[in-house]
Amino acid sequence: MKTYTSLLRQSLLDVALAATGDVEQVYDIATRADMAITDLPAAGTVFEFDSIINQDVLDSFSAAAIQPATAVDDTFLDTLVPQGIGYWFVGKDFVVS
Repeated sequence: MKTYTSLLRQSLLDVALAATGDVEQVYDIATRADMAITDLPAAGTVFEFDSIINQDVLDSFSAAAIQPATAVDDTFLDTLVPQGIGYWFVGKDFVVS
């Protein structure tokens, strides 16, 4: 049995990919942790898994120092500034050229 400790803003898909190299392992990891695959784990949560499925993926992540963390929570959404034509003003941030 191997373990993986989740990072900030990692979804269970990120955990499965970073731990085993295969997103399809998310079901096994979620079941063992008694979580739904859409749940967002807290940073520092320890997950158990059987084995590494795709070592090439893990080697690529390691070589490029990649740590997938793609989860979006309410705290992150609150930091976003609304953008788009509905929020722009002519002469301020909407420039007609």
